[in-house]
Amino acid sequence: MSETPNVFLRFSEIGSLYWEEPKEIEILKEKTQQFLNKFSYINDFSINQEISMNSFIEEAKTTSNIISIIKLNNKDKSPNISLLLNRITGLYEQKNEKEDALNKWMINKIQENLENEPCIHQIETRNSSKSYNLTVNPKSLKAAIWFQIANIIISKKYIKDCSYLLCKKLYFTTRSNRNYCSSNCQTRAKSYRAYHNLSTELSNKNIKPKKSNELSPPPKFHSIQKPEKIIKSKEYEPIEEYDPDFGFFENQESEKRILGE
Repeated sequence: MSETPNVFLRFSEIGSLYWEEPKEIEILKEKTQQFLNKFSYINDFSINQEISMNSFIEEAKTTSNIISIIKLNNKDKSPNISLLLNRITGLYEQKNEKEDALNKWMINKIQENLENEPCIHQIETRNSSKSYNLTVNPKSLKAAIWFQIANIIISKKYIKDCSYLLCKKLYFTTRSNRNYCSSNCQTRAKSYRAYHNLSTELSNKNIKPKKSNELSPPPKFHSIQKPEKIIKSKEYEPIEEYDPDFGFFENQESEKRILGE
């Protein structure tokens, strides 16, 4: 249990796929199988035992709704009360006490599953001192999941979505002002903001900066064309046709007189 304290969150993510991003049943079964392969080592659970995938997915959907109710009680405004009431059969009619109806349903579901999947309580002796510790050992994967959910409610821990937009993984914490599931995500978010020149508020939203090929092209500047210099053509006086015989005579009269008309 101490090695995998967030099994119930990973289980609820299967249900969230159904509620928030509806998937085909085959995809949900594949995700469920991956979950079972990862956490099958918990106590006496055997991956080879007969499992009804459909009932497992139904429990994942129930767990997802319970996580949403816990987030709502933690003043997380992301879950919608009306939406949750619509998901849970028979609760929408109780319009006057919506939150009380949700909390009552949540506790009943947890209690019901704890009774169906009991845990073994053991008293262990600590080696360092003469003191004793009460431990809970679940006998199945489902028992571990429901005990962890009950423990979250009793310890009044917060369940949040990681604020790093490339993670968004569910995590639990005792601090209301914690925004990241790990120090690695906090560092990555800081680097992401610096690289894309984003504010903290913008980087925590599902808004991605434009890619370089989506940016508006820079304005085009047209070079100023200098006016062409207008060269005025010189006005030439008409040149008289050259007469090769004109220079032999003094004038036209002498030409006519000598040569005749």
